[in-house]
Amino acid sequence: MMRAVLVLVLAAAIAASGCLRQAPAPERPNTAPPPVALPAAPVAPAPAPALPAKPVDAEDNSWYQPRSAWTTSAVEQDATEPMARPYRITVHHSGEPGDAKAEPKELMRTFERNHKNRGWASIGYHFLITRDGRVFEGRPLRYQGAHAGGDNNIGNIGVCLIGDYEHSQVPKAQREALIDVLDRLTRRYKLSRSSVYGHRNFKTTDCPGRYLMRVVEDFRAGN
Repeated sequence: MMRAVLVLVLAAAIAASGCLRQAPAPERPNTAPPPVALPAAPVAPAPAPALPAKPVDAEDNSWYQPRSAWTTSAVEQDATEPMARPYRITVHHSGEPGDAKAEPKELMRTFERNHKNRGWASIGYHFLITRDGRVFEGRPLRYQGAHAGGDNNIGNIGVCLIGDYEHSQVPKAQREALIDVLDRLTRRYKLSRSSVYGHRNFKTTDCPGRYLMRVVEDFRAGN
């Protein structure tokens, strides 16, 4: 009996002294199960090397006569900027009835002289189209054009049709050549048809003339 009493007294003394303390409980008990090792995810196979894109026909210069076909005059590089990636195309007409009767190469040399006299690097348009449907390179596409005014020239390809299309209809051959040029350029630069404008979309002017503007609007509409 005395032995049992002694054991109880000793246990109470030890508990009071703290010898039986447990480790402090965490603020947020960790009730999550122990982590389970997952199997490694399968490694995706390396993609097949991309095939080179098929060249588009706009990169072939056989569809137009190069600048060298009508002039030996150099582009004044100090007077222009490199062409940004094209994201729009602007259609013009030359605007003079007599232009349609002029010899095309001589006419472009006249344009070149007039444009350089304004302090421009060269003729302002990138392409020019005659009434019989011939396409000539004006200012090479590596240079920004001078045809839509100021910042409107940035990333903007200028295409000019020879003739006055405020007062006369666009000849069939010239219209078809324009559509072909626009198709080639929009494919080459992955542009929508809505990226094609008339000069009058950028400033108050009759250019490209009411009859040619209808051709532009039809192209934009997908007709």
